[in-house]
Amino acid sequence: MKIYSLTVLLIALLLTIFSAAALAAGQEFIIINASDSDLYDLSIMPANSTARGPDTLKGQELLSGRSIRAHFPNYDPRVLQWDIVGLTCCGEQLKWQQLDLKATHSITLRAGGLAELK
Repeated sequence: MKIYSLTVLLIALLLTIFSAAALAAGQEFIIINASDSDLYDLSIMPANSTARGPDTLKGQELLSGRSIRAHFPNYDPRVLQWDIVGLTCCGEQLKWQQLDLKATHSITLRAGGLAELK
């Protein structure tokens, strides 16, 4: 009985470690800016969150008509919908809300809060 309990405990520990490693890996996207505005900060956070996520652009600019490969470190597959908030040079805030990023490899950000996910 002790060996069985120890085996179950070891398996649970390994699953916890591998799950945490998978969550820590994050996700990468191609982000295409088709919004007609240059973006200087881009945060991705759980939908309706009041706390902004880290700057996905990491100090780079995402000019209108350009794309960038971005690492999304706080991606959590348990979150069903995400919001993206961008800032322009003048401090204007642009929002793309309630996006399902689960199987997404590219995000096209369009004017008016529209986003195309592929």
